[in-house]
Amino acid sequence: MRTKLVWGLGALLFVVAVSIAVPAVAANQKGTTAKASSQPGDAANGKRVYIKFCGKCHTLSDAGARGTLGNNLDHVEITFSCAVSAIENGVGGIQAEYVLRNVTFSQVYDVAKYVSSVSKRIGNTPCTSIG
Repeated sequence: MRTKLVWGLGALLFVVAVSIAVPAVAANQKGTTAKASSQPGDAANGKRVYIKFCGKCHTLSDAGARGTLGNNLDHVEITFSCAVSAIENGVGGIQAEYVLRNVTFSQVYDVAKYVSSVSKRIGNTPCTSIG
C-alpha cells in the first residue's frame, strides 16, 4: 500500500511539473519568435541600402559609416517604427528627399530593421530627435 502511495505522489508531482514547465517554455519561445517576425524587412539588405544612401550623412559603426551631417545613430534610441517615420517624414524639418526618390517602400523597412537592430544606443537621445 505504501509503495502505491509513493508512486501515486510521484506521478502527481510529475504531472504538475510538466503542466507548469510546458506552458512556460512555449510562452518564452512564442515571445521570441513573435518579436523577431513582427517587423517586416530584411536587415542584410537594409545594411546595403544604408551604406549606399544613409551613411553619407549618418554615422553607424556596424555599417562603417562616418557621416557627419546627421546624427550618430549609435547614440540614439532607435526603434523600428521611429526609423520608418524618420526616413519617410524626416525629423526637425529635414528630409532626405533624394533617398525617398531612390528607394522602395520595402527598402525603407529593410533599413529600419537593420538600424534598429544594430544601433548601440550609447546615449540618451530620443529617436524623435534624429534627422
